Amino acid sequence: MSEASLKRTAEVFADEDTVELVPPMDGDRFREEFAPGRFLIYTRFNGQAFIHIREFVSKEGREYATKKGVCLTPGRLRALRERVARIDNLLTQLEAGTAYIAPVKRGDPLFKEHLGGTIFVTVSERYPGVNLRRYFQPSAQNIQTLPTKNGIYLPLAQWSSLKAKLDELYAEHPELSSAVECHMTHGGDQTEFFGCRECTPFGYDDVDCL
Repeated sequence: MSEASLKRTAEVFADEDTVELVPPMDGDRFREEFAPGRFLIYTRFNGQAFIHIREFVSKEGREYATKKGVCLTPGRLRALRERVARIDNLLTQLEAGTAYIAPVKRGDPLFKEHLGGTIFVTVSERYPGVNLRRYFQPSAQNIQTLPTKNGIYLPLAQWSSLKAKLDELYAEHPELSSAVECHMTHGGDQTEFFGCRECTPFGYDDVDCL
């Protein structure tokens, strides 16, 4: 894949104005607005639990979800919660101008952690805040995973507000606290781990996804 093709394929945060209308969600067990038009939602579908962090828009009197957001399983949410302290520590350093972490390559995030599936949480020096986003792997060798338009960028104030709503969610639904990250469920079986699309969505050859 040529450099020009990669530039066209890779998505940047400035492209987030694209809206993908989908039917509204039903049967929400928890729904709290943490920023104007942005919600933390806990719902169940076909017996499975899903946690949405998503922006909504109103159109013709109805509310629709946009592609500005992510859908987390309880295990992915646990992964995010486990990384909050490290994220906050880095954000504090960035605010104070004392961050000692440098990106591997120019433009790379300072912090990038896999939450599950194709979803990652990142923090970059250029955008002070937290990014929750789907990634993809271009069909070329030796190419790291790249961000898509499907995700949500949370400035510092929204990140703080979301964390407060997450505390409320766990208080109202303590069953979510028992969730574990998927990589902890394989009992040390590496073959099972590397064959799990939740743990290694891009295949075991791409260490960037771990």
